[in-house]
Formats: sequence, C-alpha cells, structure tokens
Amino acid sequence: MMSKNLAYTWIRLTIGMIIGGVLILHGTTLNPQAQGPAWSTPVILSPENDNTKHWFPVITTDLNNNVHIFWATDRKTKKVQDVVMYCAIKDGACLHLTDIIAFDGEGIVTRPSAVVDDENIIHLLSRREDIYYSVAPADQAYDPKAWSKKIVISSGHGPANYSDIKFDEQGVLHVVWNEAVPDNGLDPTPETGTDTALQTSIDVCPSCADIFHRRSLDKGKTWSDLIDITNSEMGAEKPQIVTDKKNTFVFWEEGADFYSPTKSGEPRWVGVVKSGDGGVEWSPTTMLVFPNDAPQRMGAGVDKNNNLVVVWGLVKSDEVYYQISTDEGESWSIPKAIPGIAARALLYSSNDDDLDTYNITADGAGNLHLVLVGRPNNGYIEGTNSILHLEWNGKTWSEPEVIFTSSEMPEWPKIAVANGNELHVVWFVYHYDTKERERYQIWYANKKLITVPTATPRPLPSPSPTPQIIGTPAVTPTLVPTILPPEIANIPVSNPGVIYTETDELITVAISVIPAVLIIGLVVFGYRRFRGNR
Repeated sequence: MMSKNLAYTWIRLTIGMIIGGVLILHGTTLNPQAQGPAWSTPVILSPENDNTKHWFPVITTDLNNNVHIFWATDRKTKKVQDVVMYCAIKDGACLHLTDIIAFDGEGIVTRPSAVVDDENIIHLLSRREDIYYSVAPADQAYDPKAWSKKIVISSGHGPANYSDIKFDEQGVLHVVWNEAVPDNGLDPTPETGTDTALQTSIDVCPSCADIFHRRSLDKGKTWSDLIDITNSEMGAEKPQIVTDKKNTFVFWEEGADFYSPTKSGEPRWVGVVKSGDGGVEWSPTTMLVFPNDAPQRMGAGVDKNNNLVVVWGLVKSDEVYYQISTDEGESWSIPKAIPGIAARALLYSSNDDDLDTYNITADGAGNLHLVLVGRPNNGYIEGTNSILHLEWNGKTWSEPEVIFTSSEMPEWPKIAVANGNELHVVWFVYHYDTKERERYQIWYANKKLITVPTATPRPLPSPSPTPQIIGTPAVTPTLVPTILPPEIANIPVSNPGVIYTETDELITVAISVIPAVLIIGLVVFGYRRFRGNR
C-alpha cells in the first residue's frame, strides 16, 4: 500500500517534470544569451604610437574563412597621403599590416567597403573626392601590387563620401554611394528676385547628396550607367545594401548631410528602396519615420524567416528601435524599442552621432547579430559608452552583451561571420580635446557561437554568361513628399498576425500548458480515489 508521503512525493516529481518539459520546450522563444566562451579581450590593431588617424574600418571574410580588415588612415611620412590600410586576422592578432592603396594629399577619409565573390576575389571601394573600385585575390590582399588599377565608380561631378558593395542572390554586383548633387545655380535669397517656381527640389538643401547606384553582371569588368535612386530634397548618406532571395534593398539616412558645404540638411527619417530585377528599376522611397523625432544610424538585415529587420536610433531620444517587414519591404511593423539598451551618450558634441552607424549580419543558422555603440541598462558606468552585441533569433532579441567599454568614444562597429559560427567585430575609438581629435585607433574582438554548427560559405550563383554594360532607365523613382505627419500612421502594420509579439508567446505557452494541467488533474483525481478506497 502506497504511503501518504510517497504519494505526495510522486505527485511533486510528476508536476516538476511536466513544468520542466514545458520550460525546455519554450526556452528558445526567450532567446537566452548563448552560454560558452565570452568575447575575446579587445585588442588594438592599428599602430599605437603614431599620431595618425585610424578610423572607419570594414571587415569581411573569404571562402577559406580568413578575416580581412580595411580602414582609413593618413600616412604622414616623407609624402603625405591618404591611404587604405589592411590587416588579416590570425588567432586574434593582426598580420600583414600594410598600406595597400594610397591617394596623394591629406584630409580625405578613404573610408573603404569590401565584399568577396565566389572566386575568392575581394572587391574594394575607397574614396578621395570620388569613389574608386579595385580588386585583388583574397590570399594576396596584403600585397599592394596585387590590387588592380583603381577605376572611378562615381560621376566625378561632386564629392562622394559613403559607399557599400554587395552581391545579390543572382550574382549581380551592386555598388551604392552618396554624392553631392549640384544645385541649379540660382540664388535662393528673396533679395535677388529669383522666381521660386524655378527652384529645383535640391535647392532646399544646396549641394546635399543623393544615393547613386551602379551594377555589374561580370564581377566588376563592366558597369551599368549610374542612376540616382533617391532624388531627395534633403541630404542622403550612409547607404547599406541588404539582399533577400529575390530583392536588393538599399537603406540610408535621410535629411542630414555631414559633408554638405551649407550644413542645411536636417535629420528626417530612414529611407529604403528595393529592386526585384537586379538593379534595373527601383521602387519609390519608403520612409521609416517617428513622431517628433528622426530615425538615423540604421542597420538592416534579413532573418531566418526571410523578414527584413531594421534597427535605428533617434536624434532626441536614447531608445533604440526596430521594425520588421514580412512582405519584402512593402509595409512595416510599428517601431518597438529593443529592451535592455540605450543609445550612445553624446560625450563631446551633438555632431558625434553624424559619423556613427549600426551593423547587422547573419550567422550560419540565420540568426541576426547586431552591433552598435550604446549603454546597457544593467551595469552601465557613468560617462562611458560600450560596443554592444545582440542576437535576433527571428522572434526576440537576446540580452545585450558588452564587448568593449570606454570613457572615450567608440564608433562605427562592423561585424562579419566566419565558418558560420565565428563572430568578428571591429570598430574605432577616438579621444577629443579642445585642440583636435587624436588617438584614433582600430579595435577588434571575436567570439565563437557554440549553439551554431560550423559551416562553409555558400558560393554565389554564376552571373549572366554574357557580360555587357546594362543601361538604366532615365526616370528616377517617384519623390515621396517630405511633409511628415505627427504620428506613425503612414507606416502600415504588415500582416500583424504574422509578426511575433510577446502576446503570441504567452498564448503559445498557455496552449502548451493545457496538457500539463490535464495530467496534473488526473494525478490528483487518481490519488484522491486511491485514498478513498483505503
């Protein structure tokens, strides 16, 4: 005959196993921080004892999972030059520290961007007044002689600044950049008596930049005509290319233009356009807006559910928001704040944010990894900023991880993945005083994901077998009015039943608990019958 204590013990064990099973079943929806090795101790890659500025790094990985880092610097030797510096990462250290591309003169940030193709060739953009393009085999990237002769990608008519380069899923190579658009030469002041009806939209922000695009079907051997894909009234800068299985998207910051000679632009929104035909035609601009503020410093990616995810900060608030599109950018969810973090503090001046950005990439399992400069809600040290890492598993964000913290200003974090499960992050740090900014240094850290299996990159599909220069249509995208409503009503919610929310999670857990409740009820009922028959 079963004793009373033994029966109670059996009931408690049964309930514990059921509850434990439910928690295990739903543990992935909570997106806990991956256990295992922490981030490596951050190290400085650039020379530490010179007075040279080292900033605006970019990081990429090749088909052999080697890590390549490029950044901008100015070389003050016998001949002053603006250069692109290179290093390869081996066991967490920098190898082959080399100046690979040089421009005569001083004062222009070379600001590189890079991508690797399916033949293990690195395609590199750099700049002086124009955007230049060159290539080299990945295993020879450290050798300046291995790089092809630079060709000009931008128009040559106005200063070009930020750029991005990427292959789409069909093997088409896309390049975007922002370039100043000259005004129409008319004096906009009323004293001149100029007819304001003759003013172009560009005159609202004289000599501010638009985002331009070129594409190549033969891995950079020939290029299409350039096309203005924004044609905006204000400034446009920091373009980022994102691709899904069918489309190419370009995101950018709209309104402000740090390099505008008139500084007349004002932060407005994050803009996005898409092309479904490899960059021949582009959609009208979609504006991601926020009431009484301006989304800026965006990072974007495509998650494992093939949903677009964009993250951005604000100008007046320190919250960081994200939005999701489940229909290839046609509509977007209402902005939601990412929990656990705040945007970077302005340690020096209100212009600091003008040069920062967020960055997102996907690992081998399709999880998105976000890096940004900010402040964790837990463990924040007054007067500091941190490089933060968060993971999006397709449903929720992880708790933030602090990679690096400094009382100086970290900036421009970039992330890349090797072997499908190795995260590599690079950024720069500068110190500011009343005379000049100095100690611009490149920093680096890495981490291995123990929950993601090792994988090799998937080769890109072969592009068109007939290389040719593809003309682009002369018609620019429809200009979206710049008058913003005081609410977010113009951002429709896309398929609200598809986007995963906290309510969905509670409903899912409640449904899964029903069988457990029934089992517990049967156990209690059986025990009472057992006692009644004694």
